[in-house]
Amino acid sequence: MNEETTQFNEQPQKAAWSTRKRVFVIISVVVGLVVLYFGGSILLVVFVAQPVRVQGMAMAPTLNDGDKIFVRKQFDTLQRGDIVIFYYPADTTKSFIKRIIGLPGEKIGVDSEGNVTINGQIIREDYIVAERNQNARERWGRVQRDWKEIKEGYYFMMGDNRDASNDSRSWGLVSKDLIYGKYWVRYGSSN
Repeated sequence: MNEETTQFNEQPQKAAWSTRKRVFVIISVVVGLVVLYFGGSILLVVFVAQPVRVQGMAMAPTLNDGDKIFVRKQFDTLQRGDIVIFYYPADTTKSFIKRIIGLPGEKIGVDSEGNVTINGQIIREDYIVAERNQNARERWGRVQRDWKEIKEGYYFMMGDNRDASNDSRSWGLVSKDLIYGKYWVRYGSSN
């Protein structure tokens, strides 16, 4: 009888230990997942990508006011057509998002109609707004420029909505050193 009592008393202790062990494992897994999530998010933002909220209509229709995007912080090359985020050359406390139009070493021009020429040839730009505002056309006609050549390490930037974009046409070239992100993906829309 003494032997049966001992066996009977050990089973509830094993069951209690198993329940405590399960709760501990579940809590450990949940805490681990939370740490992994937040740690991964911090590493993502610090080293890989940065969330950005688009302000203004200068990049419409490609990117609209209020759109939420990720920009990659690490990028190998910059090419014509890339959408990048950079510090505004006249005030580096502000950031702009624009499309790269002119590359180092190229001769670039913008006529009063908004046509962009690279080395004397009009470039095709399917991403810009087709209809233009007459007042904006007159405004940009006054700041029309024809650079001899884009300096090494510099880029010519323009917004896709040419009538609403404050860009290289009015404040000049952007140094590669001021570019800190390249458009990656939109994760939230203003609509």
